[in-house]
Parts: sequence; structure tokens; C-alpha cells
Amino acid sequence: MEAWDVESARKEARGFLHLCDLGQDPRKKKTDCEEMQDALVSQPEDQPITLGVTIETAMAEGSLKPNTIQNYGYTLRRHFSDWMSRPVSEISIKEQKVRHKEILKISKCETKSAFQMLSSMWNKAYAIYTIEEERDFPACPISALKLTDLKWQKEQLVVTKKNLGSLARAFVKLYQSPLGEPDRSHLLCYLLGLFTGFRGGECRKLKWEYISFTDGTITLPGHVVKNSRRHIKPIGPFVLDLLKKRYDERDSSSPYVFPGFRDRKGTHIAPYSELQPRIVAETGIKFTPHALRRTFASLAELLGVPRSVLKAFLNHQGDVTDGYVRDEFDPDTNRSWMVKIENNILKLAKVKRNAA
Repeated sequence: MEAWDVESARKEARGFLHLCDLGQDPRKKKTDCEEMQDALVSQPEDQPITLGVTIETAMAEGSLKPNTIQNYGYTLRRHFSDWMSRPVSEISIKEQKVRHKEILKISKCETKSAFQMLSSMWNKAYAIYTIEEERDFPACPISALKLTDLKWQKEQLVVTKKNLGSLARAFVKLYQSPLGEPDRSHLLCYLLGLFTGFRGGECRKLKWEYISFTDGTITLPGHVVKNSRRHIKPIGPFVLDLLKKRYDERDSSSPYVFPGFRDRKGTHIAPYSELQPRIVAETGIKFTPHALRRTFASLAELLGVPRSVLKAFLNHQGDVTDGYVRDEFDPDTNRSWMVKIENNILKLAKVKRNAA
């Protein structure tokens, strides 16, 4: 058997992934798809560089974490799959404006993320091709988009107190109904984000080993959280009951609380869900996973949770004192505040604790 070095293996794997995206079966003999795979793995200099090759070149540069590559790959395939085989020089500003408007129908946040990811990959590849390889490569047109009519202001969405009860009640009612996967997993992620203040990514990447049913805590390791600092959080009885029920009903050996499906087996669920826009349409209340985190923080502030405790709940870094006061010393110290927030949401939703 021929021995491969790591870089060759990576290139071959990227070729197989690209074939899957194009609907080809990589298990067939290489001769069946040899032309397409070779075009991705090693594209001749006299051929125009496609968007797919551009993205793979940028990802192979080595500065991105595995989770980032996974998220970028999912988002870029979701919104730009029909451009992957096209030369980047042919993708015009006008086309990007049209695509921008199409994605806006889904979500402003998702639109911003998709174009930022595309811009990041394009700019990385631009540096590689023009500086390192001295090849002709077009500058990213997304920079020009910012000078026209596309605005990139960050939307600070929050669920108001007036709407919080209705949205929480809708979550619980939907969770009580028969719901298939991955919708059920995404819904529990929304509940978890609302009742604990976790980031959307922290909810999706949650593993059973992070949960202590005995202590009533969730401990996120540094590689999962944004600031790379281990985060220990006490959880209230309502959330604990939800997670215990989830654990008892699990039907796979996956280490993830929310395992992926189909092409994501072996990892966690995807960041985007068709359930979220359905809930928004049915309730008339706009929300995103991060809006639920802001809502948690806003309610905690309203209930009088001390700022130091709230910073601990949100895992926000502060002054040097934060390095000395450790959450793991006694998680029960702040549990009463978490229970107070939980009870207030349930009261607004007119839902009993064991209803879910």
C-alpha cells in the first residue's frame, strides 16, 4: 500500500468532500470523477481559479480551528454551493447583491455571517495566490459592497419582557408535542440558551461529560467557550429536569447532548435550523440564539442579580479580581440567582416547572 504524507491525505479528503457536495459518490473508482477531483486537489495555473478551490486554499492555510472550518464549510455550502465550480473572476458585485437580498429573507444575522465568511476566505486566498504564488487573482468584491447600499450594522436583538412569556410558553408547548429531529434538538438548545444564558455554539457543542446531575452544574472546557476560559455554571431544577429526560431518552452512543444527523454524524447539530423561522412566523416574535442570551442577561439585571454574578453567568472576562474569585469554589453560591431567573421566566410563560 502506498504511504501518504499528511498534506496529501488532506488534499485527497478535501477532494472527496467536494465530490459529495456535487452529488458524486466518492466510493466509486477514481476514474469516474477523476477530472473534477484533480481540478480541486491540484488546479493548473493556466486555468481560472474557482470559488471552491479558493475556499479550500484558504482553509488549508492552517490558521483556522477545526470547529471554525466545519462552521465555515457548512455556511458557505448552504448559501454559495452553486458558485463553487465558477471562476471567482466571473462572480460579479451585482450577483453578490442579489444573493445578499436572497439570504436576507432568512435572517440578517445569517446574511452577515455568510458574507463575512466568504470575504475572509477570499482575502486569505488572495494573499496566498498574489504574494506567495505570484498569480493573478481578483480582489474580493465584497469590499466594494460595503461602499454601496449594503449596510452591516450589528443587530442587537433582544426579546422584550412583554414578549418573553409568550415565547417561552411557545417553546415549552412545542417541546411537549411530537417533534422530530433535528428540530427537537434545536428547540432544547433554545430553551437552554434562554434559561442559562449560554451562547448558541456552547449549547450545540454540549457533551454529557460536561454535565453533573449530582452537583447540578455544567462545566464547559476552555476549547468550547469564546474566551478559552473554563466555565462552571449552576443550573436550575427546570433545566436539570429537561437534561435528565433528554439523557434517559437518548438513542445513540454519541457523546453530544445534541448529536448531528445524516452528514453530521459523529459531531453536534448544525448551527442553523428551519425551526427558528417557523417559530418566529407562528409567534410573531423575532429571536436568535444570541438574542436569547441577551434576554437572559437583561432579565437577570432587572431581577437585581449582582453584576459580578451576571458576569460569571455569561463568562465575561473583567478585571484581575476575576482571576482570583473562582466559580468552582462553590457553585451553590449563585444557584439561587439562577433559580430566580428560571422561576421568573416560567411565571411569565405561565408554565409549571415539571410541564416539559
